[in-house]
Amino acid sequence: SRLRLASLAPGIPTAAIGDVLGKLEDTLHYLHKRDNRYLFSTELNLARAVAEAQEVVGEDRIHAEIRKYLEKRVGTESPFLEKEIWPTAPEQVPERRDRHVLVVLSPEFPNGSADTEKFVETMFSRFGSGFRTYPGALLALAPDPEELVSLRAVVRRALALQEVKRAKFAELGPEDQRKLEEELRRAEADLGDHVVRTWRHLFLWRGAEEPEAIPLSVYARPGLTLASMVVEHLKSANRLSEKLAPEVLLKYVPIGEGRSYKEVWEAFLRNPGMPIVSERTVREAVKEGVRAGVIGLRVDDEIFFRRDFPDAFLEDAVLIPAEVASEALKTEKQRETPTKTEEPPEPIAEKIEKTKPRMKTRYEVAAKIPPERVSDFYRGVIAPLKGAAEELEVEIRVRAKNDSGLPEDVIAQKVQETLRQLRAQILEEREE
Repeated sequence: SRLRLASLAPGIPTAAIGDVLGKLEDTLHYLHKRDNRYLFSTELNLARAVAEAQEVVGEDRIHAEIRKYLEKRVGTESPFLEKEIWPTAPEQVPERRDRHVLVVLSPEFPNGSADTEKFVETMFSRFGSGFRTYPGALLALAPDPEELVSLRAVVRRALALQEVKRAKFAELGPEDQRKLEEELRRAEADLGDHVVRTWRHLFLWRGAEEPEAIPLSVYARPGLTLASMVVEHLKSANRLSEKLAPEVLLKYVPIGEGRSYKEVWEAFLRNPGMPIVSERTVREAVKEGVRAGVIGLRVDDEIFFRRDFPDAFLEDAVLIPAEVASEALKTEKQRETPTKTEEPPEPIAEKIEKTKPRMKTRYEVAAKIPPERVSDFYRGVIAPLKGAAEELEVEIRVRAKNDSGLPEDVIAQKVQETLRQLRAQILEEREE
């Protein structure tokens, strides 16, 4: 307080005096503060301890610490259900047709670098030794070069503070111990947000044109993940859709006389200029279109039109125009309606005793078939018996085993959900 009072003079703001004293505390290696008084001493203070610790912090430790915080803050948010952090080669980025992948480039590839541009272009065009089939499934994030320099400095100081606390905490005075605890807590709390602010340059595939570079906001709100930041920006720019109307789906992907569901979904990953959507969004658009009579769905020999169907059927389904589906159902209905025909009476003179072979009235079979031939089993066994029998009962027994564990989402969200939609009567179900 005496220093502040002695420094008061016209034209000198009191806040500036406090700032200067704070900088002196952080930089002078022999300045100490005790009981609100300053003194010089050869005893270790926080400024000198941190400066010495920073000198031995290597780039490898900084690199590893940045990655640790980055992995915590990448996040997953639909449609980005997978992440690829710091790939070493663009051709090694995985190929995905069922989900989008958020690729986070390493600090070696900052935005604006020629190496970064080449890396991103190669990533979108090549996979392994061949061409990439689904480039639209990839989005890349590159670090801002200026923010990266700042982040490295912050991480270096944070690591130095951790080392001082570990090795020299007892040598510090009470005031420096308090400052160390407070600064370390603040640094560790801010590092995650600093990482998000650093990786803020987004790259999107544009076909034959060079990738589109989009700078994201530097003012990311606290606690945001990289995936959330990308989703929020794409939504605000109308580049990402969580819902598609069936009519809009057909505008982006015309089906002509018929097109498989697999081709319709993959069109969003293979054709430039398409909105970014999840597979679930396309699936719901198709189901809504079938229920509303905008499109029809053919699965093997069965037509779905103006009614619901299990999600599992989409894997082998073909989307067909509404008029084709309607006409096919009319034809099928006419075929199933019996036509009464009167046969002329047989002349008495020509009546003879005819012997007819005894017709089988019952047929049962239990067979083990390869999983990939289930659709053939339906076409060659179930469908013919369905047309010939008055009563047809089918029991299916499935045994699935994986020593590493069966994913819970496969059992709950796909298998059991499909059985529920099929209104299947569960005779036996066992999980181990």
